[in-house]
Amino acid sequence: MIDRRIMHEVVDSLSGVINLPLQVCDTSGCVYVSTDPAAIGQMNLLAIEALNANAKVTRMSGADVSGAAIPITYHSSRIGALVVEVASALEQNTLEILRKSVELIYAEKIAAQTALTSNTEKDQFLFEWLQYRDDYNDRFIKRGKNLGIDITEEMTALLIENDPANTFTSIPVLQNIVGENNYVLPAEAGDTLVILRREPHMEKKMNRVKTVCREYPIGISGQKKHLYTVYTDALRSLQLGKALFPNEKLFTYDRMKLAITLSEMADAELSDTFRQLTDKGQNAHLDETVIAYLQYNGDITAVCEALHIHRNSIQYRMKRIASLCGKHLDNYYDLLYLYASYIAYTIKT
Repeated sequence: MIDRRIMHEVVDSLSGVINLPLQVCDTSGCVYVSTDPAAIGQMNLLAIEALNANAKVTRMSGADVSGAAIPITYHSSRIGALVVEVASALEQNTLEILRKSVELIYAEKIAAQTALTSNTEKDQFLFEWLQYRDDYNDRFIKRGKNLGIDITEEMTALLIENDPANTFTSIPVLQNIVGENNYVLPAEAGDTLVILRREPHMEKKMNRVKTVCREYPIGISGQKKHLYTVYTDALRSLQLGKALFPNEKLFTYDRMKLAITLSEMADAELSDTFRQLTDKGQNAHLDETVIAYLQYNGDITAVCEALHIHRNSIQYRMKRIASLCGKHLDNYYDLLYLYASYIAYTIKT
């Protein structure tokens, strides 16, 4: 059956360059599309003869009907006939060329529509896949396979907090980098999510993405088989990484795993310790001292340089911190507690 909308586009495009009255009829000879709207729905004798005859071209010349008709096909099957009603006889080669043009343009437009429909279905599935939190059932797995998506494979997620106006990190550009077997889709808050399947060239593609997006914060998950899980891991890595390491851009789940675990255990009481340093020790910059001490792994020289203070000031501040909250920076257990308290405080603020 002829797709009327698409065939109308075909006839309309041809009539713009060929000054001939064109009609396309279905397999019964009924006019389906025409440059003359009044002819639509009428039976056309030329088309009927062309569809019933074995000849490639059927011609008629008389008072009532004058012109030629030729069957048109799609995927080797007849779908109707092309009719050119003109007083002057057309050369057979001209009519053959016109028929072929109709068939080619029609097939091209049908293919484009099919691809668009397929992409729409694929985009909808990818959206649902990202929101799917439970274990995948057989029906959902099969639906993905019908769209060429195997959701049972291990994958890694890269969540990029980029600028939508930057064309170099747009979804089409990133999709071209990772290839058609991997996926790039929009995430919340304008972020971009890149899904890389486990394959021989995965690391190379990941490095390309990191290079292109090097100016933007990126959270990278570990390899797992559930999309929502790797997305969540990448999101948590990105969120906590930005808070804990503001001068950096790349935050892997392996590195951020401890901070993520501590954040999931955090409660109001845990965050109160760091809040004390922020509220009561603000004038002495005690909270900044703890953060710098954590970031520079207890290297006093590096902490002094970062905070632009004398070494003796660090010792003074460490004593103030101990007297205020009972935690000592040179005690590893207390330092871990302060780290957890800082994470809990960061989440709440």
